[in-house]
Amino acid sequence: MVLSGGGEKSQRRAVLRHLLGGCPICQEAARRLTGSHFGPAGERELPRLSDMLARLESLRADREAEQERAQALMGDFLRHPSARQWTLLRNSSRFDTWAFAEQLSATAFEAI
Repeated sequence: MVLSGGGEKSQRRAVLRHLLGGCPICQEAARRLTGSHFGPAGERELPRLSDMLARLESLRADREAEQERAQALMGDFLRHPSARQWTLLRNSSRFDTWAFAEQLSATAFEAI
């Protein structure tokens, strides 16, 4: 993965150039990820790049773990009859994740 140090040097350079190039979308994402903000003198307090990359890696690992939980949850979910599935979806917060929604959508498309 490019952000965790993998990939070609040219890929890493391209990512760094983009991050440092002033893209407003990426700047906002970096602000949300790191909590950086403008200081009292109007100077921007920038986080260290290594901190940003560590945070991104942490988010990637969290996302991967959520996807694994969703796969296991889908196996349990599919064992129930459809009426019970509707009840589970409405009443259980275990199913309130994007990863489970993605699993449910993929399973539905496979069924048709």
